[in-house]
Amino acid sequence: IKNKIKPGVNAPRFFKGDIFMCNFVELRESKKFTQVSLADASGVPVRTIRALEQRQRSFSKLNLEYAASLSKCLGIRAEDLLRFD
Repeated sequence: IKNKIKPGVNAPRFFKGDIFMCNFVELRESKKFTQVSLADASGVPVRTIRALEQRQRSFSKLNLEYAASLSKCLGIRAEDLLRFD
């Protein structure tokens, strides 16, 4: 029997208490998004996603619309994006 991920049951955990247990790239990849597919799904430019991943841009300075859209696509709260800074 293949181990299928079911939301809320055996989905990957990214939080342990108050400590974020992965980086943005790992979260994106765990949700089966490429940079391009996340950009398409969220409406956030690929260039912005790349800059965030390469730490050339801060999550705390991210446009609120982009933060809301990224968090929705990734299944986290918008304020949790700040944990990547």
